[in-house]
Amino acid sequence: MTTLTSPVIVSELAGLRAEHRRMASGAMALRTTADSIGAVPIADLRTAVGDALGFLDEILLPHAAAEDEVLYPFIGHLLGSVLATATMHRDHAEVLGLTHELSRLHERLCDDGEVVLDDRAANALRRVLYGLFAVITLHLAKEDEIHLPLLESRATTEQVRGVMAGLAAATRAH
Repeated sequence: MTTLTSPVIVSELAGLRAEHRRMASGAMALRTTADSIGAVPIADLRTAVGDALGFLDEILLPHAAAEDEVLYPFIGHLLGSVLATATMHRDHAEVLGLTHELSRLHERLCDDGEVVLDDRAANALRRVLYGLFAVITLHLAKEDEIHLPLLESRATTEQVRGVMAGLAAATRAH
């Protein structure tokens, strides 16, 4: 049986899909930064890692917190279990932990003294950046391929509008 998705719901979710594309672009920048370690001057690396932290702190983490507060409880309601989105919460926790680790590594790059990025520090920085890229990319794919189609097929227009308004308000609050 084929279900037709309401054009209004598709339109309501278009903003969330666009935000996911922007976050995917930010995740790709994390990978590009990891790829550049050892090939660019330390000053450029400091800037790129600082930009990565800006993306994570100002865009991705507020969005993730809003999803935890608004989107995932609603999806859990639709599916009849709060555990339905437990893996998504876990993704967010991993991104938060890796972001804290990236912040500590960035502080080491920004010391006043001469900074030498030794092999150990370079490997740690690569691991964190590649880890963030992988978790964020997979997380966004799960949302786009599983959760948004679920909203399109099971939620009413009013419910989707409420979720989108709630996400916007919660994101601003974070």
